[in-house]
Amino acid sequence: NSIVQFSPDDSTIIITDRADSLRLNKKYATKLNVDSKQSTPYFTIKFGNTKLDLLFDSGSNDLISMNTDSFEKLKNRKIFRVRGNTYGNSSVGMFGVAKNVEMYRLYLPRCTIGNNKMANAIIHTTEVNSRMGIKLTSYGKVTIEYKNRQWYFEPGENEREYTNVRERYWTVSPSLQNGRLIVGTVWDDLGQNINQGDIIIAINGASYSQRSECEILLKPLLDNAREEAILTIENKDGVRRNIKIIRQ
Repeated sequence: NSIVQFSPDDSTIIITDRADSLRLNKKYATKLNVDSKQSTPYFTIKFGNTKLDLLFDSGSNDLISMNTDSFEKLKNRKIFRVRGNTYGNSSVGMFGVAKNVEMYRLYLPRCTIGNNKMANAIIHTTEVNSRMGIKLTSYGKVTIEYKNRQWYFEPGENEREYTNVRERYWTVSPSLQNGRLIVGTVWDDLGQNINQGDIIIAINGASYSQRSECEILLKPLLDNAREEAILTIENKDGVRRNIKIIRQ
């Protein structure tokens, strides 16, 4: 019976049962589906004439993650381009660390989210449900109106034909294993000896060997204000070396 709004302008989350207090603009309203088990919100985005159902997951830092089954069904429709693939994991959640799987990084030139067009998205595949993450609030206000089964995405750049969501990503993604920070995925050939599962001892000289899982999870590991970072890693043979990674 409630409405939940994520507002990026003042970094607030509003929960209310009064739609009039939020001044919702019906221009940005689209249909919301809610499952019967735990009221998980689902909505549909479009790639041209193709549709994909996503859940909205405020615990995910990504913009869009596509289920691998959906990826297999859509990969020949020229909706997106495969930018790279790797084997590993880069996800940690309530139920622990995700298993190692084949992962793909995709370039999505155009998509429609709600009634808004977005351009130049980089998305990743996932073994779980396709989802839209909290990154969406970087580009506008999100409102989930359970009460009337509608959701709203009001872009901050609504005067433009497309909202450009192009972001750069690190060539290596950290993860956790047995309480240690490790290399979860390696997206590109760095020309250096680094492998999935190598232990990350330090990042830019800051040691992670004695930090708890909570300390690792609650603070950003890689500074997105930087263009590159130095990882001190230890391989399975106990050999340590410094590896430079970049954002691309």
